[in-house]
Amino acid sequence: AWAARLLGPVTEWLALLSAEAAPPLVLKYGQDAALDSDPILCALRREVPTMNALLEEVRKDLTDVRQVCEGQLKPTNRHRALMQALARDVLPSWGDRLGC
Repeated sequence: AWAARLLGPVTEWLALLSAEAAPPLVLKYGQDAALDSDPILCALRREVPTMNALLEEVRKDLTDVRQVCEGQLKPTNRHRALMQALARDVLPSWGDRLGC
């Protein structure tokens, strides 16, 4: 029953995080040597790909949870843990595998 209650919020979150609503971050920079020595730009260059990977992982997990709630996908232990965390309004540990 609690899994069925997740369907509404998960669908809403997926709409908010869709590729159209939240496109991947793109860092545009030139070949200027001064830009390469800028520590903020260096940090962004390192973090933007990580954030894009995290966003894709969140989208995939939410899609899987929606499919489990709809009965289209058999739940795994990972799905169960995600669903339990989301049902308790606790943020799942999405960044663990990415080293966040």
